[in-house]
Amino acid sequence: MLPKSSKHYIQPTADALELSYELVQDVVDFYYGELRKKLSNLEDPVVRVENLGIFKASDRKLKQFYVRYSRHLEIASTDTIKQMNTKKSAEKKLEKIKQIQDKIMIEKLRRVEFYNAKKNGKIKSDKK
Repeated sequence: MLPKSSKHYIQPTADALELSYELVQDVVDFYYGELRKKLSNLEDPVVRVENLGIFKASDRKLKQFYVRYSRHLEIASTDTIKQMNTKKSAEKKLEKIKQIQDKIMIEKLRRVEFYNAKKNGKIKSDKK
């Protein structure tokens, strides 16, 4: 499956809705820009996009990035302003990774508790 670029959809959408090409392009650019920000900033462990799919943060990849940024912080020095900025950037990324890992762990615990409650008969299923 080869994904199509969003520019393949702009002109047909503009024609179908009888809107200007620039307006449709601005809306599409804004939408995908916000989506990219949400995905790259690790705001939520799961991002649901209507008619596009569900994007989940990979626990395995988060662990790899955590190790990478931790090592980077261990060897980072603050001799120059550029090195200080790089270190602060790595610290921010590490904090975001910690937060998203915490959210993933809370969700896993919630699912285990729900399964155990359902298994013990505290929650009745809808199936009859």
